[in-house]
Amino acid sequence: MSLMSLGLVRGLVWQALGTLAALIVVALIRVFAGVTPYWASEGGWVIAMLVGAISFMIGVGSMSDWMKWWRGIETPMHHGPPVGVPAWTR
Repeated sequence: MSLMSLGLVRGLVWQALGTLAALIVVALIRVFAGVTPYWASEGGWVIAMLVGAISFMIGVGSMSDWMKWWRGIETPMHHGPPVGVPAWTR
């Protein structure tokens, strides 16, 4: 079992990447809008944290069925951990 197979680790990686991407996008918007300093905006941090929280949920896999439904894909009804792994790895 690799470390990236754990949902918590995947979620934290996705959260870090989502937060960083949102910060970069907000900073670029502020640069092109001519607002200074472009890196010190509380609004940018708020948006980055919201995007980070959503990215964490996507990384963990808690929204995978919803995303399939949005695309019109049927999902099977299953509960519990995947076959062959301990219950704590959910």
